[in-house]
Amino acid sequence: MKRKRLSLLTLVLTLCCGAAHPGPLIFRPQDQEGARKAREVIDKAIQALGGPAYLQVKGIQSQGRYFIFKGEQQAGAKFLDYTRLPQKSRFQLGEGKNQEVTIFDLDKGEGWILEGKKDLKPATEKELEDFKRTVKHAIENVLRSRWKEEGVSLFYYGADHVEGKSNSEAVELIDSTNDSILLFFDVQTHLPVKMEFTEIGREGRKVKMEEMYFNWHDVQGVKTPFQIERYAEDRLVSQTFVEKITYGDLPDSLFTKPAVEKKK
Repeated sequence: MKRKRLSLLTLVLTLCCGAAHPGPLIFRPQDQEGARKAREVIDKAIQALGGPAYLQVKGIQSQGRYFIFKGEQQAGAKFLDYTRLPQKSRFQLGEGKNQEVTIFDLDKGEGWILEGKKDLKPATEKELEDFKRTVKHAIENVLRSRWKEEGVSLFYYGADHVEGKSNSEAVELIDSTNDSILLFFDVQTHLPVKMEFTEIGREGRKVKMEEMYFNWHDVQGVKTPFQIERYAEDRLVSQTFVEKITYGDLPDSLFTKPAVEKKK
């Protein structure tokens, strides 16, 4: 999942469509038929992603290269990510003395930040709140459970309602807090193409976020992207290149307070 502190990338299951990126929607048709079509689109997407194999995923382990963009500057490092759905995470960026590890367990309301091998501190309340929003906007959770939660309204947009030259249709989810998530799907493969949502920036203003997903592989019967791009206000801010990913059980010890080396 994406983490605010390190801008972690959600391990989403989507498709590179090769066409122009889908644009904003023209209008929002609010009716029962639209909600029915939205549910149908999500059902088809889940089947395209692997059906039962996709829905049964609880643990995700991945590694690869992660790049951050700030203006014309670019920085990259190796990453190692462990996610237990829906709300446990351990993410390591870098290695050895230069590593930074973030651990969150929202079931216990706990989190830790480890810099290097010795500097350990508990996550702040803000960091925990940021991670809670990350969990809400993680496509793994959106497609597996969030769209069915009480108080969530669904809206459907056909290909004719998506601006730009795109072979996509879209579904919007709006929960009881008026939080909106917009998912675009390829009309032929039924796989997700892009996700849009809003985050709160450092200055407290709303920022439009977009996630694009490319380079599909079949991993243990689950469709998986090996390249993910993240945009803020149409500006590229990060890229992830997955080199290896596996699905399966993860031990509880990954999400507990880490041991550290004693300082000399």
